[in-house]
Amino acid sequence: MQVYLDNAATTRPSAAVRRAMMEALEVSFGNPSSLHRVGIEASRIVERAREELSALLGDRRRVAFTSGGTEADALAIAGVGLRSKRRHLVATAFEHSAVLDTMRALCDLGAEVTLVPVGSDGVVDPDDVARAVRADTALVAVMAVQNEIGTVQPIEAVARRVHEVNDRTVVHVDAVQAVGYVPLEPLAAADTVVVSAHKMHGPKGSGALLYREGVVLRPLWSGGGQEGGVRTGTQNVPGIAGLALAARDAALARPEAAARMARLRDALVGHVLGEVPGSRLVGSQARRSPANACLAFPGLRAEPMLHALEAKGIYVSSGSACHAKEGKISHVLEAIGLDASTGVIRVTLCRETTQDETLHAARALVDVARATALGGAA
Repeated sequence: MQVYLDNAATTRPSAAVRRAMMEALEVSFGNPSSLHRVGIEASRIVERAREELSALLGDRRRVAFTSGGTEADALAIAGVGLRSKRRHLVATAFEHSAVLDTMRALCDLGAEVTLVPVGSDGVVDPDDVARAVRADTALVAVMAVQNEIGTVQPIEAVARRVHEVNDRTVVHVDAVQAVGYVPLEPLAAADTVVVSAHKMHGPKGSGALLYREGVVLRPLWSGGGQEGGVRTGTQNVPGIAGLALAARDAALARPEAAARMARLRDALVGHVLGEVPGSRLVGSQARRSPANACLAFPGLRAEPMLHALEAKGIYVSSGSACHAKEGKISHVLEAIGLDASTGVIRVTLCRETTQDETLHAARALVDVARATALGGAA
């Protein structure tokens, strides 16, 4: 049995999304900026998608379509940071590299960054974030769901505390791992929110920045003035169509799908922890994505476990796919106090994952962990 459980890295595009994208490719293939009928048809797809995404959080947002989550994070952070005279930025210590590396780049231009530590449970304290905010703080970044360990951050409380200290500070949220997994209403407290299609059964190469009216962004480059001049360049119409449909379907399916994923995840975690001495769940059990089971195996190396699982047809990861090839412990695991002596396996489900798949993966993971502990192959 082939079992794909690396959905935090990417998901399989749904059949409905593929159909919508193919229609956009074959029928509405025009340039949305063109004034003739073919261009207007393409423009209607873009604007219909914009209308749907603008209401995704339960309020009304401006929408800038991007090439994905990384670009949308950069657009928010650099867009605010380069435009504001305030040069101080704040982020949690375990933000995605799309956030942290953009902030580091701004440091070369005179910005200053404060990193807020997180607890060993993988949850940030809103008061700790608020204490880092200053009069010159332009932006604070706190992700909705941590991409490696799956912990859900108290975004509503963070935004409230930040705005109490400085109501001019933009609260930025990377919600790439949130849509379809956790309620989105609390994210409405943030000023800028990022989503990405391929994390929710949509296509790669399509994302969006949802931002409040009044948030002024400096574009990352100049060009034809599309997306209100915020993200210029010919829009990716098929990708935008896929993004909007994926977001809508994920949000509609979430209540039932999230409950089912949580049951499957808990069964997998319970089986592994009950059979592998010393193994444990990384991060908070209570504040956790229903799709994420991040498991620690003290004294074992993750890489041989991954290869042994792959040989059995089980596809998981040792953390974020963005860092998997670096061969070192991630900044996320360091931030919560883990070191290289602990092997960490990230198992991530989606709404298509079945009970048979999770049970098969759980048994294989137990076999591999035992064999790795003995220094052999399962």
